[in-house]
Amino acid sequence: MSAVVSAAVVIERIEVLVSHLIETIGSDTVNIPTLLALSFDDDDPFNISSSDSDDDPPSSSPPPQSKPQNNKTNKNANKYYTGPFRKRMTKDGSKSFVSVLLVLDFVHSLLMAKKTTTVREVYYRYVTHFRNQPECDTAIFEAARLLNVERGSLGIFASPKGWICGKLTMTTSSVTSRYDSLPSIQGTPITSEWLTSSAPTLKRGDDQMLEEGRAYFESDARVIIVVEKEGVYMRLSEDRFFDKLDCIVVTGKGIPDLATRACVKILSTELDIPVLGLCDCNPYGLQVLLTYRKGGTARSTRDASFMASNTQWLGLRPSQAVRLAEDGKLPNSVFQQLTARDISKISSLMKVPYIKSSQQYNDELEQMLESGWKMELEALSWVGVDYLSEEWLLQTILNGDYI
Repeated sequence: MSAVVSAAVVIERIEVLVSHLIETIGSDTVNIPTLLALSFDDDDPFNISSSDSDDDPPSSSPPPQSKPQNNKTNKNANKYYTGPFRKRMTKDGSKSFVSVLLVLDFVHSLLMAKKTTTVREVYYRYVTHFRNQPECDTAIFEAARLLNVERGSLGIFASPKGWICGKLTMTTSSVTSRYDSLPSIQGTPITSEWLTSSAPTLKRGDDQMLEEGRAYFESDARVIIVVEKEGVYMRLSEDRFFDKLDCIVVTGKGIPDLATRACVKILSTELDIPVLGLCDCNPYGLQVLLTYRKGGTARSTRDASFMASNTQWLGLRPSQAVRLAEDGKLPNSVFQQLTARDISKISSLMKVPYIKSSQQYNDELEQMLESGWKMELEALSWVGVDYLSEEWLLQTILNGDYI
């Protein structure tokens, strides 16, 4: 996982970027103000790449570059690079250009004050400018891309989405937290700290001193269970499933955010234990599971750092649902017909390289297609309200019934 850039460096980069913008505006040879991605070019640290961003069509002739002044700010500019990207104040792109400037101004003030905030707060700060949250999110992403940093380095984080509970103890220089001592039915929220350098990245040895700003963890967990549905996770948390089987239980409430994926990746790597995915018996449940294993968003440059490649499909798989039906535990009424969208999604999943190379995954998806049905995890409550956590899940894991 790449380190988060310090606030001081981000502040410097913003000042470099804006200083160059002011210089170009004052130049007689530049007609269109341009925010340029910082580069490693020592001779011209603001060289425009020949490739432009998707929302900025190239002009007939790129604007000439003004020579940077020989000052401290520009002297350090050659350390930065973010790839072929620029924001130009064209007639169609002026609102997007201003959006990025507003975010840069906000971030500069935020980091100068040594504060952090959420993406939602940025939107409400400029609610008269942004038409919706996605428009604000795009401006934040583009500002980070221009500065060659991750969003977390801007001091802007998503509100906690994931939850975690189980056999895990976290220790810092000031406090020890036990994740099996539940502060609420949900357990503990997975915050953006898992994306920063203060995230727990090693176990503490007996002769190891606690370092300032570093978190350490201890765990007897045998597996990490990632759960697609928040409701199912809450049942496992409420029933304290981790007391029945030493484990850590995590949910991203559907498609997991980066913090949740970082948490799973760090714990699975450092504890050297497998990740078992518990999802609906449908193609979208499997898609959630694959997000933990193979990544999701194409935006993050650190996406590969959050791939828990040891993630396995615990259930609910088509073959398992068939066995439950054949044993008379599930009636036909709990099965649902696949929709045209489901069938299309299955076909798409079967083209994923990892699935194509796995005969077991292919067999499960083929069985789903041939049967023409799907099923949600909550259907197991037909057997009994505690059947999932008291019997089925425990026996499935102990029997090694995962692929």
